[in-house]
Amino acid sequence: MGGVPWKRVELAALVVYALGFYLVMIRKSLRLSHDYSGRLYGLRAGSLSGHLNDLSDAQWRNFRGNLPILSAVMGTFLVLVNGLRYCYGLKGRGTALLWLVLSLSYLCYLHGACVVFILLISSINYSIVKLFAHYKYCTSLIWSFNLSVLVLNRVYEGYSFSLFGQNLAFLDNYRGTFRWHICFNFVVLRMISFGCDYCWTVHSSRFDHKKHMQRCQVCYSGKTCYFALQERGLSVDRYTFLTYLCYLTYAPLYIAGPIVGYNAFAAQLEVPQKNYSFAQISLYGLRWILNFLIMEGMTHFFHYNAFVVSRLWQHLSPFEIFIISYGVLNFMWLKFFLIWHYFRLWSLVGGVETPENMPRCINNCHDLESFWKSWHASFNRWLVRYLYIPLGGSRRKLLSIWVIFTFVAVWHDLEWKLVSWAWLTCLFFVPEILVKSLSNKFQASSTLGILVHREFKAIAGAVTISFLMVANLVGYVVGPSGIKLLISKMIGKDGNNMLVGKALPPNIGELLPNLIELSLKNNTFEGAIPASLGNALGLQDIDLSHNKLMGQISTAFGKLANLTDLNLEYNQLVARNNQDWAFLSALQNCRSLNSLSLSYNELQGPIPQSIGNLSTTNLEYLDFAGNNLSGHIPRGIGNLSALTLLDLGENYFSGTIEGLVDNLTRLEYIDLHGNELEGLIPASFGNLPWLQQLYLNDNNLQASGIRRLPPIPTFPNSAPYPVPILADVSAADHPHYTRRQRQLGVMDPNLKLVPDQINRRFDDHETSWEKRFADLQKDRADRAAAVDQRLAALESSRASSLSSAITDRLDALESSQSDHEAVVSKRLSELELIRVDPIADKRDARVTALEAAAVDLGSWRPEVEGVVDDLRLKVQKVSKLYDHMVFDTSSHHPGIFTSPASVAI
Repeated sequence: MGGVPWKRVELAALVVYALGFYLVMIRKSLRLSHDYSGRLYGLRAGSLSGHLNDLSDAQWRNFRGNLPILSAVMGTFLVLVNGLRYCYGLKGRGTALLWLVLSLSYLCYLHGACVVFILLISSINYSIVKLFAHYKYCTSLIWSFNLSVLVLNRVYEGYSFSLFGQNLAFLDNYRGTFRWHICFNFVVLRMISFGCDYCWTVHSSRFDHKKHMQRCQVCYSGKTCYFALQERGLSVDRYTFLTYLCYLTYAPLYIAGPIVGYNAFAAQLEVPQKNYSFAQISLYGLRWILNFLIMEGMTHFFHYNAFVVSRLWQHLSPFEIFIISYGVLNFMWLKFFLIWHYFRLWSLVGGVETPENMPRCINNCHDLESFWKSWHASFNRWLVRYLYIPLGGSRRKLLSIWVIFTFVAVWHDLEWKLVSWAWLTCLFFVPEILVKSLSNKFQASSTLGILVHREFKAIAGAVTISFLMVANLVGYVVGPSGIKLLISKMIGKDGNNMLVGKALPPNIGELLPNLIELSLKNNTFEGAIPASLGNALGLQDIDLSHNKLMGQISTAFGKLANLTDLNLEYNQLVARNNQDWAFLSALQNCRSLNSLSLSYNELQGPIPQSIGNLSTTNLEYLDFAGNNLSGHIPRGIGNLSALTLLDLGENYFSGTIEGLVDNLTRLEYIDLHGNELEGLIPASFGNLPWLQQLYLNDNNLQASGIRRLPPIPTFPNSAPYPVPILADVSAADHPHYTRRQRQLGVMDPNLKLVPDQINRRFDDHETSWEKRFADLQKDRADRAAAVDQRLAALESSRASSLSSAITDRLDALESSQSDHEAVVSKRLSELELIRVDPIADKRDARVTALEAAAVDLGSWRPEVEGVVDDLRLKVQKVSKLYDHMVFDTSSHHPGIFTSPASVAI
């Protein structure tokens, strides 16, 4: 009994400690989110008044945005299936056929014509399984084929129909709203599951059901648990192509899982699950709603993920980095909890039970093994059955984990960040396995031994949580290259006090000449920066950020040859003229300078071209954001070829950005948002192979200048496109060049487009701008040739028709004249013959009249010739008018007579 009060005291002390820790964490998180809200990316107007919502995570943003339509679709499907199953008693093949029809309609909406690729690859896998199931190497062949498909899908970005012939190229315009090869990662797991289950059934693998019933309470009660459904093989005739396709495309689990084995799925098509009653499923759904509300509150008040996306964690103290990392870990856990439980809920309503992902809270995992088993639990079961046990199980545990986690990383995506995450996990797993094996041999029996064992487990739990924070930041944020920076920041000795002083001691550099690092960030120091710091010649790292320092930036920094990092952001430092900017010329003597941050001060006017002289340094980080800088961005920045980060956002820069990044091929982060830049975004942005984040929003830029950018990353289980470039950039249509971006991790898709255009074109539209431009050029040339041909035809027609008409008229006039002359001659001859004297006088008068008529006839010729001349003048006028005619075809053929540059993308 004596131990009971002590345990109660210990429990009370731990509760007080936990409450104190979370109160401090909540207070600090609120302050950080409030103070940095102006610099965080991905924040949107929230549903809670006065609070922005952190939607910087692409998976969560798109899942949350599509939740209403997704719920309507799933609800309709389940009403149809359950209604028809109840009315007609559908089982097995009937249920499979019904689900296949509904699921294929769902896939056609998601992937469009790309459903052909899914069906083709699935059919090939089915043929391999059926043909080689009786051979020992069948499972190896299945794994080899599916791994090849996994890699090729990523390398070719889901393939293009034009690869298989230009006759099929038009299908690239009908690729749906969601990239098929992202979802196909889950299909690969299902194809492997079907193949291995069938092979093991053919080879008559045994399952001891009686022994299992003795240990399983569910099976002992008369029901059948998921494990029994999975391990108990089916008859060979149950492995049909119909059920196989239904299993691969089952709508409730298609996008994100959880993962269910083929044996368990096929068995539940015949007999729907009975382990969860209607009341239990309803309670499950209510629990999901409550967790969704918690997530909404978390993203409105704590902007953890936005800190990571914006890379502001680099400027925080170790304690602040710990808080953000811990918050990101909990945010990720809750995000995946909601996504996986949502789809599992629909699957349960549809009669198919799947393993539960996230069965316990992340904060209850005191070791890596329990964390992995309770994170993606269904994936863990799949790995144990199809990879861990075939590789030798616990006998080869230390070796098999390297294969397993490497596969997990490749399955997620072909990125070194994920491979580094996998190997880091294994690196921490090995000592844990060794320690566990040793601790199992030494069981504590005394009170002191039990106490020591408990405390040791608590320490191990703290170490595990810390490792998970590091591993997740490395795997999903900083990458392998950022490990050193992350660890140095987390174990650093940065200050986080509130020291007060009118000014820093003017002789601080003389008093402390051996200083190597100086960090006085997050205090309230005022006054000027002491010039005596230049006397501490060994200084490498200076951080005076988040104070109230004023005045000019001292040129004494130029004396510090070993200086690597100079952080003066969030002060009141000024630079208004060339004399104030003299520190830039001084810093060129700091050959080791790696980072220069002067953001959120009071720097004004244009940045001098002398900034280009910093090319003599090793400058990788240049941050002048949040000042009052104006004028053109100096092209001297282009000389800083080592730059990986360039932040000039929230200033008043104007002009174009042509030529700015031509030589900066190592850039990973570019922020020019919130300026007055104009013109086209230059094509040189497409030559930045390491670019991960690009912010050009809130300018007057146009997107039609870009034809190619580095690839955007594709994340497993994510929506068709990653995060928020180019917000408020003028664009008549969404740029097609974004489809293949794999490195570009952060974008701002707030283009002036309607949402369905973004969803339809941003994701997977294969028709490139280059092809469109070439088509326009060819179309223009064809139409110009047609116009020239038409002009020639008109000219020929005009000449021939006018010439023919004039010739005919002349011939007619000449013929008429000849006829008149012949008549007159004939008449004269007749009168000559009639020579009667009595009427001689009358004859003479008649002859005179006839001669006068002849004279009149002769006068007709000049008149005819005058008519001919008039006709010729009219022809000439018509020709001149025709030559000056302008054919306005713009209303019929837009873009034909305009230059390609005027065509907006």
